[in-house]
Amino acid sequence: MSHDPASEDSWHAAADRATYLFYEPEGADQRWAGGFSSDGTHIEIMAIVHGVEVAVSTSRPDSPFADDLQRRAALSELVWHRLMEGSGGESLSLPYVITVEPDDRTVTIGTEVHAVRGMRFAGDIRWVGVTRIGDVLVKIVTSATAPLSLRPCTDRSELPEFPPHH
Repeated sequence: MSHDPASEDSWHAAADRATYLFYEPEGADQRWAGGFSSDGTHIEIMAIVHGVEVAVSTSRPDSPFADDLQRRAALSELVWHRLMEGSGGESLSLPYVITVEPDDRTVTIGTEVHAVRGMRFAGDIRWVGVTRIGDVLVKIVTSATAPLSLRPCTDRSELPEFPPHH
């Protein structure tokens, strides 16, 4: 997300460049624009659903992502959050050992039910799942344990560019 008001690109401009459907959580109490690529090949929507943050990133990669690369991207998200945002509450001392557990979930996307391959750290509820829908890749990041539903974003112009209470 661009925090520079002088930036020529904004989430809304990137969303207008997207040539594919991108997704957002259903049942959101609040929602806002998330990360994006200026060419519109990556669009993220953030939301609070039943009091829990849910991030949904939709991207159209130039070439198909192999399953292994999808898992690496999901693991990268988990590690980044744990190390950079201090998730987990422990200090970083070496050796630093984590256990990654598979956590596949069922997510309703539009009117279809999808099996989403996911993972989380042992003892942590933060989850990352990645799935393909047609020619797009959808990544979901959340601490929600309740079943998730996504829908195509149809009212992008109404999304605020910054989170609530920014």
